[in-house]
Order: sequence, then structure tokens, then C-alpha cells
Amino acid sequence: MALPERVGGFLIDLDGTVIEGGELIPGAAEALTTLVQKKIPYRIVTNTTSKPRSAILAKLNALGLELQPEQVITAPIIGRDYLRRQGITRCFPLLKPSLLEDLTAIEFVETSPQAVLIGKPAQDFFLLACESMGVPCETTVVIGDDLEADVGGAKAAGCIGVLVQTGKFRPDQIEKSKINPDAILASLAYLPSWVGD
Repeated sequence: MALPERVGGFLIDLDGTVIEGGELIPGAAEALTTLVQKKIPYRIVTNTTSKPRSAILAKLNALGLELQPEQVITAPIIGRDYLRRQGITRCFPLLKPSLLEDLTAIEFVETSPQAVLIGKPAQDFFLLACESMGVPCETTVVIGDDLEADVGGAKAAGCIGVLVQTGKFRPDQIEKSKINPDAILASLAYLPSWVGD
């Protein structure tokens, strides 16, 4: 499949798509550089709740990726943004204490909390991530290794869902699933040729 005529941006899954086993997947850095050179906005997205965004960002920067905080979207960050959008300001966090830094402007209480949990494949995860780039869902390409959470969630939100054959990808998943990716790439390394590098 060719990309739509105008791609507004990319949401790229972290684990299994950009990094695997704590190391960059070969070609991932070059793929992200191509997006920067072409001035196509992107966000690295992850469902991880084991580390705050600052720790993920530090790890990615140490691996040689030059990313700004707003380019890394985590489930707690999306959760915070969702809570704020809904006017919910009180929650009881069932998170590691290190993640509380990602929940600025939310009051932590033990009684009468208002609570919402959000992450991939929730539509709002993708909607808020697209909004962070100022790009509509229909022109956003989501790339990930998880057919259900990445591709299925993307398509449910109106994004373009692309599966990579790295990370947790298994060929039999496609045969067993009702989710059909819009495209399949061997890895993120193939993105530059796909966007016309």
C-alpha cells in the first residue's frame, strides 16, 4: 500500500518498533531522521507504566535519538491529558511513585477519587496523541508491532494502521485476527523508502 497523498504525522510504537532488548532496532534512527528532514511530525508512543517519560526520554537520548519531551507520549501522559480534558482533577494513583511526575495538575487523594485509565488501544489515546501533533487522525500513520493495540487501536480511531514485523509480531496473528493492517513493513528501517527518501 502507498501512503495517502498527504501524511500529516506518525505515531510510532516504542517497544518492538523503535527499540528491542534495550537497543535501537537497526535503521530506526535513520527512519526518524528522515521524518525530521521531511518536516513530518511524529511521536514515539508507549503503553509502559513502569517508567516516567523523563526516564524513557533519557534512555532514548542515550541511544542517540535527539528527542524533545513532547515527542514521547506515554500512557500516564495521555491519562493526565484525558483527565484534565474531562475536568477530573482528583485521582488515587495506582502507579509507581516515579510516575507521579507525569501527572502534573492532578490532585492525589485517597477518598472520593475520580479515576480513568487510558492506554492503547483506547481511541482517546490515539486522538490525544494526534492532537499533540496538531494532525487529524485520518492523516496520521500509526506504526507498531502489536496487531491489536497498535494497528487495531489506530484503525478504530480513524488512523492508518501499519504493522512492523519486529518485536512481538508473529505471522499467525494476521491469519487469526479480524484486524487487517493497512500495510506491513519488515521494520521501521523501511520507512524512509516508503515516505519517498
